[in-house]
Amino acid sequence: FSHDQLHVLHRAASNSNSHNSTTGTPFDSLSQAENRLRNVTKSIGRRIPKTPSRILDAPELVDDYYLNLVSWSESNVLAVALGQCVYLWEAETGNIKHLLTLREETDFVTSVSWVRDKGNSHYIAVGTNHNIVQLWDAE
Repeated sequence: FSHDQLHVLHRAASNSNSHNSTTGTPFDSLSQAENRLRNVTKSIGRRIPKTPSRILDAPELVDDYYLNLVSWSESNVLAVALGQCVYLWEAETGNIKHLLTLREETDFVTSVSWVRDKGNSHYIAVGTNHNIVQLWDAE
């Protein structure tokens, strides 16, 4: 949401709370506030597509809730860890780059994260199952 949209949502919620503070239960005013927020959201016209714009194949994506295997950079590059490898997908061009493959067969990538520091956003941290963190320059 933009700042103006959030202001509209906040105003709708505060108006509904002030009108119903003397009558009914707190749950009544909450449900009315939720309804007003839904109506405001509908009037803003936010559209969520019903079909994906792009599907990326991800074989060997480790199925574990606690792993961080995907990270999106400020420069619009998606890093994806697939087993022992890390790949970079450039959203603007669609190019795919193989960044690394771990050497040991018993090791696999457990996390990827782009550096969020201005001017250094081309660096990516890669964590492994053997408790090692590597810092890579993706350029």
